[in-house]
Amino acid sequence: MLGVYEQRNVALAVDLFEATYRRSIDQYRAALSAFGAADPLRARYREELGFIVRRVVGGEPLTAAARTLALEGEELATFTRLALEELAHLEIYNCARYRLSIPITERWIAAGRPGLDARGA
Repeated sequence: MLGVYEQRNVALAVDLFEATYRRSIDQYRAALSAFGAADPLRARYREELGFIVRRVVGGEPLTAAARTLALEGEELATFTRLALEELAHLEIYNCARYRLSIPITERWIAAGRPGLDARGA
């Protein structure tokens, strides 16, 4: 910054910006490769998954909750599998994703995760 203000030379600021930008690109590439590609099915059913997770944690069995959606056949089976995965990974540190409170999530987990009657589906 002294070079810009005292010497009135913006070349140093440009070099700093370029180096920082290139470093951030490398960090972004590393993060992207670590996370992998997004699951298109999870993206497609994002709202529905949140809705079903809230209903199951609220006490409704998964199969009954899933039947409220306009899904049939293979689409319903795929959705049920995704919902089971989401519910299996539901913890107090990620419950806000589903608009659930920590106490409600803790009670559901402590009760043995009831409502997952479609484990074999």
